[in-house]
Amino acid sequence: MPGRLDMRAAAGQAATWCARALHVLATIVLAICVLLAAGAGVLAWRLSQGPLDVNWLAHRLEAEVNSKDEPTRLSIGGAALAWEGFSGGVDRPLDLRLTNIAVVDRQGTLHARIPRAEVSLSLTSAADGAAGAARDRG
Repeated sequence: MPGRLDMRAAAGQAATWCARALHVLATIVLAICVLLAAGAGVLAWRLSQGPLDVNWLAHRLEAEVNSKDEPTRLSIGGAALAWEGFSGGVDRPLDLRLTNIAVVDRQGTLHARIPRAEVSLSLTSAADGAAGAARDRG
């Protein structure tokens, strides 16, 4: 029965190949998880040192809002990410701080100016499915 032994060998080879492929896949997934955790740790450490300027985000927000042919234009002076986690507790939300926000018309007339605005992004509330306005911290 040489044909029957050949089938067993082929089945064993398929199982070995599947096990190796699964091992490689698990290794890649684990490596990605380790890199993401390390990146999150570095970001948390950097945010604990002080706000992180993300002016590119301010420019993207301006471009998105001003993309339409509207009579008024939004201007954002700067944007920064802040987190008070290591000093204020790890459950503190991530804050997006916008500065020097202005609304002007086509002639350049200033209609509104806000020196500072802050949006809090709570990851624990988002994980719970809750969304809502946070209180103004002054």
